[in-house]
Amino acid sequence: MILGVVIFSLIFLAYTNVINVNYGGLSEMTSGFVNAVNPALGVFTPLLAHIPFIVSLILGLIIGFKRE
Repeated sequence: MILGVVIFSLIFLAYTNVINVNYGGLSEMTSGFVNAVNPALGVFTPLLAHIPFIVSLILGLIIGFKRE
């Protein structure tokens, strides 16, 4: 939440020309971060794709064991 407020404040200050934002450098920085994180996301992709099934299985097991 705090990060969102900071980003919104920076965008507002850039819009009102109080500060000057180098969007080219910002784009390079974020693309470098995404490229660094991308291999790690490849490992978690199958897990993220099956989250609804995993959560429903766990909730079903919990509710089933509570009824006994």
